[in-house]
Amino acid sequence: MYNSNMKRLNESNPGEVLEIAYHRNGVGGNGFYVIKFRHYNNPDTTMLAIYFSEDDKEITGNIAIIDMSLLYQGIIGAENKWRGDMYESFISEAVKSLLKINLTSSN
Repeated sequence: MYNSNMKRLNESNPGEVLEIAYHRNGVGGNGFYVIKFRHYNNPDTTMLAIYFSEDDKEITGNIAIIDMSLLYQGIIGAENKWRGDMYESFISEAVKSLLKINLTSSN
């Protein structure tokens, strides 16, 4: 898991990464990254990105974005949907940072 201590990846990104981790559902399950972040336009709201990937080395896949405060209220429908493509470069950069850290630490 990578915790950036609210590090801004670069000025063009929409938020600050709080945490990022890679998960896999069992030996045959599809892998995915989970990225917890805050959006600069609404710093009081914590967002969750789920970035589905074929394996832990690829940076291609689908992105789901969820507002965690709405999720805690039980809102999972249309009121809590966000366009993953609007966050794609931001999320991809966060995943690349995690991969770089993992590759560096494994050498």
